Amino acid sequence: MTFGWHLKESVGNNLMKILIADDNQAERKLLQSVLRKAGHTVLAAEDGVAALAKMKRNKIDVIISDTLMPRMDGYQFCYEVRRRKKLPHIPFIVYTATYISPKDEKVALIMGADLFVRKSIPPKAMVQILEKVACAARSTPALPMESPRELDVMKTHSEQLIAKLEDKNQELLRLTDELRASEERYRTLAETATDSIFVVKRDGAVEYINSHGARQFGLSQKEMIGRQQSDLFPPPVAEANLRIVQGVFESGEPLHEEAKRPFPNQEIWHSTWLVPVKNSAGQVTSVMGIARDITQGKVLEQQLRHSQKMEAVGQLAGGVAHDFNNILTVIKGYANFLLSRGNLDSEAAEYIQEVFIAADRASKLTCQLLTFSRKRAMKLQVLDLNQILTHLAKMLQRVISEDIHLHFRYAPSLPAIKADASMMEQVVLNLVVNARDAMPHGGQLIISTECREIDQSSARRHAEARPGRYVCLTVRDTGCGIAPDLISHVFEPFFTTKAPGDGTGLGLATVYGIVKQHNGWIEVTSQMGAGTTFQIFLPGQPQLIAAPVREPAEPQVAGGHETILIVEDQAELRQVAAEILSRYGYRVFQAASGVEAMTIWEKTDGEMDLVLTDLIMPDGLTGWELSRKLRDQKSNLRVIYTTGYSIELVEHKLALPPDGPILQKPFSPAMLGKAVRECLDNHQEDAVSCQMPPVVKEEMCEQAVDG
Repeated sequence: MTFGWHLKESVGNNLMKILIADDNQAERKLLQSVLRKAGHTVLAAEDGVAALAKMKRNKIDVIISDTLMPRMDGYQFCYEVRRRKKLPHIPFIVYTATYISPKDEKVALIMGADLFVRKSIPPKAMVQILEKVACAARSTPALPMESPRELDVMKTHSEQLIAKLEDKNQELLRLTDELRASEERYRTLAETATDSIFVVKRDGAVEYINSHGARQFGLSQKEMIGRQQSDLFPPPVAEANLRIVQGVFESGEPLHEEAKRPFPNQEIWHSTWLVPVKNSAGQVTSVMGIARDITQGKVLEQQLRHSQKMEAVGQLAGGVAHDFNNILTVIKGYANFLLSRGNLDSEAAEYIQEVFIAADRASKLTCQLLTFSRKRAMKLQVLDLNQILTHLAKMLQRVISEDIHLHFRYAPSLPAIKADASMMEQVVLNLVVNARDAMPHGGQLIISTECREIDQSSARRHAEARPGRYVCLTVRDTGCGIAPDLISHVFEPFFTTKAPGDGTGLGLATVYGIVKQHNGWIEVTSQMGAGTTFQIFLPGQPQLIAAPVREPAEPQVAGGHETILIVEDQAELRQVAAEILSRYGYRVFQAASGVEAMTIWEKTDGEMDLVLTDLIMPDGLTGWELSRKLRDQKSNLRVIYTTGYSIELVEHKLALPPDGPILQKPFSPAMLGKAVRECLDNHQEDAVSCQMPPVVKEEMCEQAVDG
């Protein structure tokens, strides 16, 4: 029954005692409230039997009764009132929301009701109806005893009630079927879900858990019911879980959390929503939870953070290597000058030779830093990784000790890779040296290759992985293994697990840089005491494989008499380059910036034959922009660019490729002399790389640095 407002005035001055019979407590109380506000006295009963009992003790002015009620319905109640001769004719109003057909109204009136109304009428109208019915009933006599016609009516009423009850029963059966179907749908949804769905009590005991959740504990659903948190988790985790559950009980509010918890044979990150389950009184009776496994996402998130950290470290390493290369070029240049003098005594010559050797070793370290930061130039070719391993086999046997057994497992029909041959050799050599040092008492070292198809699902396992066809190089040892908390650091430069002085920590950093520079990625798995496996994924190529091109040994360098302008902002480096070229017979001018170079050019009327310029300078005029300005005045001017960065990085920064050879720092006097002579003779060669000549494999063995 719904009323839009509360009645505040009574009906006239005739206040009445009204009896309401209704099994619906909410509707009964609402009607009571409305009539009491109108000034009437109101009694209430839940059915006809209770109403008759109240009439024995109270003088009633008006009766309002629902139709369908337990024990005695409204029709029977009305009949019982009317058939009792001792009772005056009390106005009887049948109000209903269920039996609203004309036939229902006819039966009610025959049974002795004064009025048949629907519960949807507004409260003011209900009060007005009460007044009219009460006035009209004053002259109405009581009903006589039942007659045959009334018995027929009672029979009709009974038949109608039976029909109504059958309808209700059918409706109840339909609702029961729908409820059962709904429960089955939700049960199927819960049982087929890939999330853990559970219900726990206040004490943390499991009241329900779906199949997926039970499997994570290695138990059946039946075995899980009633289990306490302490039965499922270690004490600290169980206590934390219980605090969270009890917090939801107390607050009555949903809660979300992300946490890693230990399960049998694994640790799982869960994103969990906890929701309070309340009864009709609003009390929390249990807590329902939905826990989603986000372990893979957390792993990828950690990998992404590690990758970003490595990128930052790589930028730092590349910048340090670039600046250090300038210094090394000066040191090596002056060491060469001193060694070229013939009047040095043997002790001084030995000392200078040691300086040169140390500078040379330092330049190799900076080269590795450039490799790690992917700022080292590559000579890409289409290569067969199996062939590279075959060429390295004998040398690798000499690198490892006799108690280490080396095994090669080559995959047939391996796709080609587009790579720098010497860099690939360095990757293998560094991994082998790292494995050798992990097996001081001997063991097994297995190097294998295979073709791997990475689909979208597999690519999600690693933050740097991408779908496609890859060549996988695996280097597995049976050594001491790597502690879990150290695995994320093994590729960081200068990180090493060895004693001080036993390693530089650049070996695996170099491997990481090379693989990244080749658009691949590395995956590492390790178990303490059982060994480590490195898997390198390189994009496969459809091209035919070409034989690796080996650089020839450095030839003798010829000098000349041409005029050269050196443009370099580092004074020491500029001076040593000028000294080198002067010794080769060239006439040399020097400038500390592009602006100063333009001034010298104007003063000498552009008599320069070649400009040796740094690509990136501090005054805003790059080497490439300087050369363009000078070539506008002298089109046949030869230009050589110098840089401590890689060719790829230079092209990215300048947006346009330089139109001349690039000489990478640090360079030796012979490298500078060769580059100048070839440029003047119009031999436009590729840039001179700082990488080591791949033909000198014994030298590679000395340079391999473990992590």
